[in-house]
Amino acid sequence: MIRSAKPVMGPPLPVTRTPDGKAYLHIWRTGRSYAQQKEALYRREWTNVLFSTLPQPPAERQVHYHDVRKPMPFPDRTFDAVYALHILEHLTPAEAGTWAGELFRVLKPGGIVRISTPDLEDICRSYLRQLDACRNTPSKLNATRYWWSVLELLDQLVREQPGGLMSRTVATGDFDAEFASIRYGDVFDEFAPAASRPPHTRTPLLQRLRGCTLSSLIASIRWRVIEILEPGHAARLQQLLIEPRRTGELNKWMYDALSLEMLLESAGFHEYHRQDHRSSMIPNWDRYVFDQSTRGTHPIEPSLYFEATRPA
Repeated sequence: MIRSAKPVMGPPLPVTRTPDGKAYLHIWRTGRSYAQQKEALYRREWTNVLFSTLPQPPAERQVHYHDVRKPMPFPDRTFDAVYALHILEHLTPAEAGTWAGELFRVLKPGGIVRISTPDLEDICRSYLRQLDACRNTPSKLNATRYWWSVLELLDQLVREQPGGLMSRTVATGDFDAEFASIRYGDVFDEFAPAASRPPHTRTPLLQRLRGCTLSSLIASIRWRVIEILEPGHAARLQQLLIEPRRTGELNKWMYDALSLEMLLESAGFHEYHRQDHRSSMIPNWDRYVFDQSTRGTHPIEPSLYFEATRPA
């Protein structure tokens, strides 16, 4: 069994309760579409931890900024359930093992952990299907879909610029919107504006600020200051501030159902269940359905959804 790190010293963070008195922990990293659709509910009824290396914004009271590679700031056996949304792929295998131990520690006996992460098996099968289609029925459409499947498999593992080759592909319009939407769900809308924006036009300032994350806005301000004070070093320092490995954008590992089960088992969990974007063992999940789009019955971001239980 993996041993988690010792809990953070000092006062623990406050715990929010659901209407029926449960304590649910929600951990995620980023996602504009997800926040727009679900934040009103998770801010009100869940304890929220955002995976971030940035300092806690002074005005933010409902979302706690925390580097999940460090011990979780909660006592043992605090929560009835934990949902970790797209955290796992941004950790190394060693970091993931320690983190799984932390989830086990903060859960009550009988508590449920739910994890969503890109599905390595599904991504690989999609790649092989598109590869065969491109070989057996050569066409512009099949070639375009094949390239997208390669990007889905590899781009976020190796990219050196925010958005990587995927953003460049969308910006040039060399993609199939229907296929990309099937693969990425509502999250694809976060890429789509770049495809329709005329080249060499400037977006109004307020519109650009609405689309910024806090980290990208801080990086932009820092770069402007550096550009004024040290123009010779501005370009290189800007690169350091937005480099995907530093910001956490880079995927450091990928999982299928088997490897995810093995990870959770090593942390002490049992009773593994693969779920979909609508189903969960978490009580009253129908009230939350965080993974289902508010625009229909499809997922916000198609993923591998997996749950396990801490033994009672």
